[in-house]
Amino acid sequence: MRPAPLLLVALVVVASAGASARSSGDILLLRGQHLWVVTPAGSDVRELTPPGFEVESAALSRDGRRVAIGANRHIWVMNADGTNLRQVTKGNSEGTPAWSPDGKRIAFSSARGGPEQVWVVAATGGPLRRVSRRITSCVSPAWSPNGRWIAYSCTLGFPKLMVARVGGHTDRVVNGRAGLIAEEDAEWTSDSKTLLFTRSRGVHLQGVYSVSRAGRGLRRLVSGGSEPTLSPDGRRLAFIRDQHLWIARRDGAGARAVTGGEVAEAGPDWGSR
Repeated sequence: MRPAPLLLVALVVVASAGASARSSGDILLLRGQHLWVVTPAGSDVRELTPPGFEVESAALSRDGRRVAIGANRHIWVMNADGTNLRQVTKGNSEGTPAWSPDGKRIAFSSARGGPEQVWVVAATGGPLRRVSRRITSCVSPAWSPNGRWIAYSCTLGFPKLMVARVGGHTDRVVNGRAGLIAEEDAEWTSDSKTLLFTRSRGVHLQGVYSVSRAGRGLRRLVSGGSEPTLSPDGRRLAFIRDQHLWIARRDGAGARAVTGGEVAEAGPDWGSR
């Protein structure tokens, strides 16, 4: 996650209230602190911002029926059509939610008690379980599709990509490269073996990279891009470049801008894989 608050993720939605969003292929995108659904061609579908909310981050449940949002310093859950909004957490400065594959739990970052750490809570609220146990900030969790791992970034000089086993008590650095390299915005492939992420060297954005969960096979997919997300079929890659939404093939080839305008966009999420 970049130092500024995350502006948001993307989701899959259908027109009928409460229906599953997995098959539509639309993308949820934050413009400023407003949540929008757009098509892969860049056409607007609808706005999903709750009235009076400033949305900083969000995530779609695997079945496509619910959205978790980080807004107004807490984690909230609502239906994918924007109805039935309810508060899940009551801590301080919470955000960047990520659903478990079974939809029963939400991982998120919270500054309760010190620097931001990654926690897990039931989607209906209740007791919390701490995942990261660092003395520096750990943010932006991403739950693996097989449910066994949570990836996130911890500030170890610069942000580093970390992986923790769900239910465990330790984490590890994925790539192990020290120095000015920053790794953020983790995204899993459907087989839970590979991570996509944003890589920077100092203040210079290098682009979207992929690496195995074990830290092998580092590869750049697109230059100058950030915040990757894969299409539900795993064949296309969406990302942010020049503050707007771009789409390419899975290997990064054929990249093209699909949105524009004066308002900066962030956090695309193409839904479940």
